[in-house]
Amino acid sequence: MLAAAALLAMSGCNKAEKSASEDTAATGTAAASNNEAGTGGVIQLTTEGFLEKVVNYRDQNDKMWNYLGDKPAVVDFYADWCRPCRMMAPFLEEAAGKYAGQVYIYKINVDKETEVATSFGIQGIPTLMFIPVGRDPEVIVGAIGKEALFSKIEDILK
Repeated sequence: MLAAAALLAMSGCNKAEKSASEDTAATGTAAASNNEAGTGGVIQLTTEGFLEKVVNYRDQNDKMWNYLGDKPAVVDFYADWCRPCRMMAPFLEEAAGKYAGQVYIYKINVDKETEVATSFGIQGIPTLMFIPVGRDPEVIVGAIGKEALFSKIEDILK
């Protein structure tokens, strides 16, 4: 039971766990690319970018998921202070290169873009949203390994 608790603690961060010493930590996401979507870089989104590229939850009256992209996407909800989020950053960068032109890899900082985080009920980070075209997204809370990330991307490409 103790091992399970330790594993859970290592796999994700709760937004309330933020400490002053981690607040200014570098993330690897500072270098996140603002390249055009699908060209091989992780794309940092603001709330407005999320509303334009992923889903405009402000205009949805019927609670139906209406993904706006033309290719599958992965959205990483993260925070700069979150150690598991920082561990995931290189995997996301590698995935953006490997699946360039096939899938969008987006990142959204839950501390800066609180409206999006609140709208989707993000409470633990990292939270990864895997969005296939024409189907509902799948959400995973907590860090996952590179192989699991690539496997989930392959699933949304099908």
